[in-house]
Amino acid sequence: MHLEVLNALQKQKIERLIGELKDQDMDVRNSAAEALGQMGKDVVPALILGSNSSLAPKPRSAVVPS
Repeated sequence: MHLEVLNALQKQKIERLIGELKDQDMDVRNSAAEALGQMGKDVVPALILGSNSSLAPKPRSAVVPS
């Protein structure tokens, strides 16, 4: 395969995984975050965006009254 094709496939995979960071299913989100993390530091911005999602797990203190 040519380098251009590999780059395009990698970009598509990253875009799909970024979309999965916003999935309703927490297992899907966790799997996407793990896969992005294994890709290296170039995808850190995607992980940060996913962690800012309203679907991201909340700290216990945010949901349990003290």
